[in-house]
Amino acid sequence: MGSIKKALHYHSTYHIMKLIRIIPTLLLLSLSLMSRAQSISKINMQVTDCNAEIRSVELVADNIDLCVDQSGNMALNFFEADEYEYYSHFDGDFKEGKLKSLGGVMLDYYDNFDGVNNRGKLKLIGDIKITYYDQFDGHDNIGRIKAVGNITFTYNNSWDGPDNIGKLSSIGDNKISYYDRFGGSDNIGKLRSIGNTEIAYFDRFDGQYNIGKIKSIKGHTPYLYFIRDTDDR
Repeated sequence: MGSIKKALHYHSTYHIMKLIRIIPTLLLLSLSLMSRAQSISKINMQVTDCNAEIRSVELVADNIDLCVDQSGNMALNFFEADEYEYYSHFDGDFKEGKLKSLGGVMLDYYDNFDGVNNRGKLKLIGDIKITYYDQFDGHDNIGRIKAVGNITFTYNNSWDGPDNIGKLSSIGDNKISYYDRFGGSDNIGKLRSIGNTEIAYFDRFDGQYNIGKIKSIKGHTPYLYFIRDTDDR
């Protein structure tokens, strides 16, 4: 009986020690995958007395900083990397002179084999794919950023009505809406909501003096940063 207990104790201890040795390896693997993922770091909203608008979205993809402006154009935010490498004329017209690697992370670009709409644009950051709208998505938003990995960008098109064509309608899980003619004529085209944040403006029902000015900004949306600007020109 005693030998059975000893055997059970030995096997139990062996499995526990094996599990303890495996856990750090799993944690390191998890951290490695997280560092190579893509995430939103900031959604920058400029606020004046009379308007609120999304100016840019800052992201991180495989430890490289990116910036997407309100028109759906994307650029790299350069940082101090250990090394930079560039494509040469041997790599083709649409890659020549462009960054090939940044801090050891490889970059690739669309070329002739990918169609005419997006050739020369950034295609890969490490293993993270970047896509853009093309003619198969309709003609309203050709060339604009569509996705960075699993972070998607959508835009209003002609099917959404005439008042806000081309404006961002979502960033990842954050839906975006604007005032249109059905909300009255005083604030057509202005930002109405982003994620859980809602923006209200004074209109003619509040009197003539403050029409068009921001009345309230309520709610909380992760990664949303306010840039205050008092210049309403």
